[in-house]
Amino acid sequence: MRTLLLTRGMPASGKDYWIKQNNLEQYSLSADNIRLLLQSPVTSLNGNLEITQKNDGKVWTMLFEILEQRMERGEFVIVNATHYKKELLTRYKKLIDKYRYRAYIVDFTDVSLDVCLKRNRERDSYKFVPEEVLHKMHAVFEAEKNIASCKEVSNKFTILNRNEALEVLKQNVLYDFTNEYKKIVVFGDVHGCFAPIEDYFKANPINDSYKYIFTGDYIDRGIQNKEVLEFLLEHMNKPNFLILEGNHCAHLKKYCSNEYKEVNIDLEDKAVFKKYLTKTQLNELSSNNIKSSLFKEKTIPEIQDIDKGSLRQFCRKLAQMAYFKFGKNVYLITHGGLPNVPTIFTPTQEFIKGVGKYENLEEIYNSWNNNTPDNYIQIHSHRNIFKLPIKASDRIYNLCDEPEYGKFLRIIEINEDNSVKEILQPSNVYDENLVVPETQQLDLDLNQNDILAQLKKSKNIQKKILENNIASYNFTRKAFQRGKWDNLTCKARGLFVNEDNGEVIARGYNKFFGW
Repeated sequence: MRTLLLTRGMPASGKDYWIKQNNLEQYSLSADNIRLLLQSPVTSLNGNLEITQKNDGKVWTMLFEILEQRMERGEFVIVNATHYKKELLTRYKKLIDKYRYRAYIVDFTDVSLDVCLKRNRERDSYKFVPEEVLHKMHAVFEAEKNIASCKEVSNKFTILNRNEALEVLKQNVLYDFTNEYKKIVVFGDVHGCFAPIEDYFKANPINDSYKYIFTGDYIDRGIQNKEVLEFLLEHMNKPNFLILEGNHCAHLKKYCSNEYKEVNIDLEDKAVFKKYLTKTQLNELSSNNIKSSLFKEKTIPEIQDIDKGSLRQFCRKLAQMAYFKFGKNVYLITHGGLPNVPTIFTPTQEFIKGVGKYENLEEIYNSWNNNTPDNYIQIHSHRNIFKLPIKASDRIYNLCDEPEYGKFLRIIEINEDNSVKEILQPSNVYDENLVVPETQQLDLDLNQNDILAQLKKSKNIQKKILENNIASYNFTRKAFQRGKWDNLTCKARGLFVNEDNGEVIARGYNKFFGW
């Protein structure tokens, strides 16, 4: 999740040991480690080896580049350094605001100078820090103690001791809605279709005792993007409305950003830039570009009258997930779908885009059922290439449909007794010229031999002959990439057939797709 820890204290105050002791090394970025990546230890004036500080400009540039990549994915991160200069701490503030992080300082300044000096002398020689440096840092930290509130440090950071930091790592992010709401209403992908939302609330007026959760993807493809956003802007600050972030929200976030300026680089310019600029510099030129032509050509013209400041507030309100107890059950609601319950170490990107590939739903669902208690229910949208029903399995609800193509907005209502009402809200306002993903429906009345014949003829199916003349069938990569989902490509998934007699001998995914 979006959580940043910064260690702060003198060399040899125990920062490295604390990180290693608590198995946090894989989440840690260390300035010293990057120094050693850039240059091996050098010989000091007294003949010993030491880590050079001469590359520090490049070291911190690299560290912040890596940090931003991790924060962009919403990962839990620790930056392990002395951080004794308050000016350095201000460099984090822009990233904290941009990626909406909770930020903490893990305080090691309480370790005495004498202890640090003693430990420093016992270190490997190349890690030894000149003692005058420790004295200088100690003086800085001591001076801060005389300030009632060191605002430069505490303005954006919550300062924790080591034990308090460990408690943050163990925090249970589970809420309890049992006595707070009478009903939970969850909406699937909207994709610019306001009519089904409007129709639902006309029949079921907004009730302050109900919790309304929207799972993401509010824009693109549909032709009522403005109406959808205006509705959500009107209700986003109400305590009983929770609006989750979907993957299409990335376009909206860039569009309303103060930094947004579309840079169009033609082929001739690209050839010149590639010759003279580094890859990093090339990426910076187009870092704020919106890559979705659909958003630029169709969505922006619809929403351009909406104040960008309001849209920025909306984007800042977008939640990562909903994880709560209601009645006897625990519910996890995300846009993308997860194989287990979330922790602070779960990247935000996984809440939004899910885990694995689009076709991995079977594995995700099996993992959820194996990894969680029987009263844990998962609800998600975002992906449903196999056209699963709302209740995809005993403990999983899939709210992904295609209202933008005139299908349905999927909605479920969870009552206090944990009973669930499934709603397919018709979508009657959509662009009839929008190209529906190409499908080829299989005649279910065909016999087994005829179906096998169609499998063999289809350019969307790949066949491999294994030992003992057993054939393995599956959809092709191109069929997946182009969305060629129909009864035939779904039926072929994980199918094994004896070519001698046409007998189906195994199915990799019986749960979803029976023969």
